[in-house]
This record gives sequence, structure tokens and C-alpha cells, in this order.
Amino acid sequence: MRAFNAMGVRAVPFGVPTAPELAHDFLWRVHAQVPGDGEIVIFNRSHYEGVLADPAKRWKFRLSDLRDRERWDIAIAAFDDALTRCSTAEAPWHVIPSDHKWFRNLAVGTIVADAIEALHPAFPVPEDFPADLEIS
Repeated sequence: MRAFNAMGVRAVPFGVPTAPELAHDFLWRVHAQVPGDGEIVIFNRSHYEGVLADPAKRWKFRLSDLRDRERWDIAIAAFDDALTRCSTAEAPWHVIPSDHKWFRNLAVGTIVADAIEALHPAFPVPEDFPADLEIS
């Protein structure tokens, strides 16, 4: 997000859940991070990545992962359902491939830049601004 003005933009990482987070439903920690008016929040490492099994991260393996892998089809169906039902024109979701960081960064930057451009941002006109002057 270096290319964007940091005012009004927050990147929120989601690491391993803390004890208080584990005591609530899996979206509890996300609710506190939902953007306010005029704010952009980028969820870094979405909580939904937990439904995927990445072989390159075998060092994170736990015995409970074996049970999770038995439910792979259910997890993928839930993932697809979440994307299908939660992505709207007003709040679209994007699946970003992360195999190559340069491409991930380009994809996220392009999506955010396009979304901001579509808002047609403009500087506010001060109340006492002379009517015969133009703002460009």
C-alpha cells in the first residue's frame, strides 16, 4: 500500500488466533476491524485461508490437520459458498493468487486503485471559496 496515501488506509493482519479470539466465533476478531466511513481496510491473510491445506507449510502441521483433510470437499464447498454469497457489487471479494508476491501486490494494488478511481474522489470546496475560481 506504499503507493497510496496512508490516511484512511489500514492493513490488518490475522495471525494465529489469541485465547480471547478462540473463545468467540471465527468472525469475532474480524468484526472489530470492519472499516468505518471513508476508511479502507485491507485484510492481510484472510481468515478464510484456514480452509486450505498448503503443502509448503508442512512445518505448521498438527495432528488435527488429518481430520481437516478428511473434510476437504466440505471445506472447499464452504469456501465457494462464502465467496458466492458474500461478494456483492458494493463489497466485492477477490481471490488473489499468492504464489508470487510481485503478482499478488500488483493484483491488490490494481483492484484498490480501480475501486478508488471509481469513487471519483475530489477535494471538497471550502464554503467561502470564490465562485469564479475553478478547482482542478
